Amino acid sequence: MLQLSKLLYREVRYRMLIPFEGSVEVMTKRGELIKPGSMLFTKSSKRILGSTYIPKELGVKVEGAQDYVVRLNGEYVLKGEILAERMSGGGLAMKRLYASSDGILSTARIEKGFLDVLSESENDEYTAQYHGKVLDVDLSNGMSVETMVWFMPMLTDNYHERPNEYKNVRVGEFEVLGEGNSMYVVKDLKDNYKGKIVYAGRFAYPDLLREIYERGAEYIIVYSMDYEDFATLNFSVGIIGGFGNIPYPKEYVSICKSLTNSFVSVDLEKNIVIWPDQGTYLHKAPHEYPSGFISFLKPGMNVRVMDVDNFRAIGKVLDLNEEENMVSIELEDGKRYFISQDLLTPVHI
Repeated sequence: MLQLSKLLYREVRYRMLIPFEGSVEVMTKRGELIKPGSMLFTKSSKRILGSTYIPKELGVKVEGAQDYVVRLNGEYVLKGEILAERMSGGGLAMKRLYASSDGILSTARIEKGFLDVLSESENDEYTAQYHGKVLDVDLSNGMSVETMVWFMPMLTDNYHERPNEYKNVRVGEFEVLGEGNSMYVVKDLKDNYKGKIVYAGRFAYPDLLREIYERGAEYIIVYSMDYEDFATLNFSVGIIGGFGNIPYPKEYVSICKSLTNSFVSVDLEKNIVIWPDQGTYLHKAPHEYPSGFISFLKPGMNVRVMDVDNFRAIGKVLDLNEEENMVSIELEDGKRYFISQDLLTPVHI
């Protein structure tokens, strides 16, 4: 493992989990080598047309939210129809929630307190953005891929469930609020965050985080927030820096902005945020691509060295020893080394 800074670490051979949700058709198989553009699977999914946080609207506890829903999961509802209701004021008044649009009612997030209205099914294709190898495919849970990654530790997360390793992972497209360097409010949000892992900036309050989830986010990360607010959250949020008004290193902003729109995975058991190395972050050569597999290396290929003594030096592959997983290389200054292939990244020059 290489530590690039106090913030990011590099893992050459990382087993990355991709959980399946909904109806999935797998387009790859165990042992297959993948590259950017390789089709992994197709999934039938629905867009969130409207979402409501029941505990806030009806004044109930999140664990009891399901009890107030008056329509069935999967039922088609029309705009203006009653979705949930609660008697209040000693039986003298009734609080009601109404559908904001036509669509399919979903209680998939009801354990977090959210009630959603979804669109009709749409087929989405999921392709790899990285080089790697498919380690396993579990149709009930997900697939695992070995690839090269950068990862950032989180200080803590308030997620306490541990059903299985796939259920402990959130994946999506990385999105940063604004420039990522401030405290944001609801008016700064986009209309839809479905399929997004959202970085909410320097500091955030619960109402903003709740609104991001209402707009479909898969997971939210924030640098810091008030500890009392964090302790009372009934949905999952990852904290990177700490609690309260604490210093905010500018490097976090540059890292997050440079990784916007890239695939990201959050492992809630290991408390880390993971980005597969696409050969763009912290690499000046635009055609550089990562590889953790000796089968990709060939004599004459140009490589970048990632060990401490020769970090980022360019060399050429002279010979391979696949049994020992070692490679003979010659650097640009003429020096020759016998080095583990795990410390080499192929480059195009």
